[in-house]
This record gives sequence, C-alpha cells and structure tokens, in this order.
Amino acid sequence: MKFYIGLLPIMLLLSCEKKDVEMRLPGFDTPIITGFELRGENGEFRGKKGIPNIRLGDKSNDSKSSDYYFRCTPNPTSDYLYIHFKMPADSILKRIWITQAIYYTEENSESEIDPNLAKIGGTAILEFETIENFFFIEMKKFENNGSSKNNGKRIPDGFYRVYVQTDNVLLWDNIYFTNQ
Repeated sequence: MKFYIGLLPIMLLLSCEKKDVEMRLPGFDTPIITGFELRGENGEFRGKKGIPNIRLGDKSNDSKSSDYYFRCTPNPTSDYLYIHFKMPADSILKRIWITQAIYYTEENSESEIDPNLAKIGGTAILEFETIENFFFIEMKKFENNGSSKNNGKRIPDGFYRVYVQTDNVLLWDNIYFTNQ
C-alpha cells in the first residue's frame, strides 16, 4: 500500500500535459527601429523615412512573393490603425501586439544605442487575437478594449513596433503615432 501511495505523485507528474504557452516575446528590450514606410489610408506606398528594418512577409517585404504578409495603414497614424493580412488559408489565428520603440537615426548615432542589439522585443502595450484578414484598432480609444495593458492611459506620441505571429511566422512593422 505504501508503494502505491509513493507512486501516486510520480504518476501525477508524468501525466500532466504541457499547456499551450501564451505569447512570449523574445526579449524585453525596447526594439530599435531605423525607419518606417509612409503609407496612405488605402495602403498606397508614399515613401519611406530612414531605412525601415521591417519584416512584412515571410519571404520578402512584398505581398506577391510571400505566403504570410501584413501591413499597417495609415502610417503615420493618429486615430486608427488598419492591419491587413495575407495568409495561405482563411481563419488562421493571428496574435498581434504593439510595443514602444526607439527611433535610431544618424543624428542620435553617437548615443549608446546599438541598432543591432534590439531587433525584436519590448513589453506589449496592446495585445489582440483575430482570425480575420483585416483588423482595426482605435489608437486613441484603446482603453475601451479589455485586452489593454495600459489601464486607460492614452498612447503617447512616438514610434512603435507592431508584431504579428501566426503559425511559426513572426512579422513586424514600424509605425509612428501622434495624438494630433
């Protein structure tokens, strides 16, 4: 009988299943961006600022050659952000999160920031999940969304990185947000 009682905790430990791990960021360092693409409300390319270190598609930053692709419009943004997705199949779960970012330029290149250090990471200020191929975020009213981590605070002006994770693919875009 004592043998079975001693065996019970071992059997319980071995029978436990590993739960799905929630979204984990590769690091908590604030990502450093070196530029961003300027896009109109309909997604039309209007130029770029700096040298964008973005990964919009799994094969390239072009929607035609990538199976997985997304883009954020408009950029810069003030009131809302549209996220458009291209996926190999409908109804694929997409995890979206937004982190603050540091904009690295030639002017601040003498600072202690190394643009090669923090490519991915940061603490999420907004998190969402969707199966839709189009997602809308009211940037000034995000506090009404239950998934916000900022407890009703407004998003400050500045640079942000938008991450999208689906299947085993991680993509990101750099955006500029202003409250004006």
